[in-house]
Amino acid sequence: AMVGYYIDQKNAVHGLLLVNGEVINIDDPKGTYGTEPNNVNSNGTIVGEYIIDAAGDVRNFSYQNGRFGDVDAGNCRESAPCCVESAAFGINDSGEIVGFCTTPDNVVHGYLWNGGEYTRLDYPGANGFTLPWGINNAGLVTMQWIDSNGNYEGATYNSATQEYSAPINVPGAAQTYIHSINNAGDIVFSWYDSSGNSYGALLIGQDFYTFSDPKGP
Repeated sequence: AMVGYYIDQKNAVHGLLLVNGEVINIDDPKGTYGTEPNNVNSNGTIVGEYIIDAAGDVRNFSYQNGRFGDVDAGNCRESAPCCVESAAFGINDSGEIVGFCTTPDNVVHGYLWNGGEYTRLDYPGANGFTLPWGINNAGLVTMQWIDSNGNYEGATYNSATQEYSAPINVPGAAQTYIHSINNAGDIVFSWYDSSGNSYGALLIGQDFYTFSDPKGP
């Protein structure tokens, strides 16, 4: 099963689930301006964000068995100020969800939500931006973060040990955007060179493999 979104001829954004060759619309009723699913686990739970206004502001959601719900990203708690924006990007088969929460001071914080406990994720040294993207069944989280020079870098967070990795960047990249991780620990990236050209990359163990779709000039 795969999730994504499409824009129709009226410029409306619709979420979609593709399974067994069938496309099913996934439209959160709170998403007045559209719904963008980002991930689905093996149990069929979908996470993403819905768009609440013409400026593109978003809130996170989860969806299972025809029911939508907001993800509790620690909103309005003593340990976490209210999110002015939030989105869910990753979910594993245990239902652990990762994503981001933008607080009123315009800082983008990561979060891990296990259904009962909220953990804020801020990469050490990040310059006001940490965005967790994927989580596998071992609880290893991939995250994008911005360094003091304004460059995007990658890293992981181990939820079992509560430890952050050293930066993980594609060799030769000017900007590294880390994305999904599978249960074997393989990670995919997009990255830009110093000339602004975009490529893909795959990390298996300690080895990077870079690639470019020939249809993507």
